[in-house]
Amino acid sequence: MLTGIPGRPSFGDRSCCEIPITLLPLADLANVEIVTGSIADRRVAERPREDNKQMTARDVMDSDLAALIRRNVESMAFPPSEKEAAIYAEVSALPQVVVYRPPAEDLLAAGFVHYDCHRNCGDQAANDPSGKSRHVSGWLPHGEDLILHSVAVISDQWICLTPQLVPAPNRFQFIPDTHLEWRDINAGATRIAFRHGNEVPEALRRDPGRHIRMRMNSRLSSQEGIR
Repeated sequence: MLTGIPGRPSFGDRSCCEIPITLLPLADLANVEIVTGSIADRRVAERPREDNKQMTARDVMDSDLAALIRRNVESMAFPPSEKEAAIYAEVSALPQVVVYRPPAEDLLAAGFVHYDCHRNCGDQAANDPSGKSRHVSGWLPHGEDLILHSVAVISDQWICLTPQLVPAPNRFQFIPDTHLEWRDINAGATRIAFRHGNEVPEALRRDPGRHIRMRMNSRLSSQEGIR
């Protein structure tokens, strides 16, 4: 089903599912050297010469991926709180389901957008003429972390409608969370997720300190790369 509906609201301050990039575990990001130079520049230098059109398409994707990784590191380093720890413990005990992810090229051809899962699923549910699509929000387990995510239930099948920039498994575990609700703010221009009346973060972390240290290391690497 096509998306791209004019005037639709945004979800929070950034697109969903920018954290994490599937198959790039956050614990390994410090070893990727994403901030000591451009991933796109390094890959271009290492690969054989290709025609300009192919290189341009690759370079754009590499650049997007590098920027996405940097945002991941920054986004996961927010201050810890007792509220986050309590929600993490409660959500971790909820039952999980298996979600199917169609090929990225099929999702893109249908009009769905990279790393914008809440909007993708909301549009699918709102515009399915059969009425068989339902938008379900919950949490995507990634290592020890839980990432706020949305999927669609279409004719009783759990499906992820969000294409990834890197190859991703076609099936993954997902924790539906019926306590999540979306509220409109800024006169309906933005929607924020709440749980039991409290705004929830984009991710729940078992070890927040690890992500804070990772951001510090990334910033230090960035400063060294500028010198």
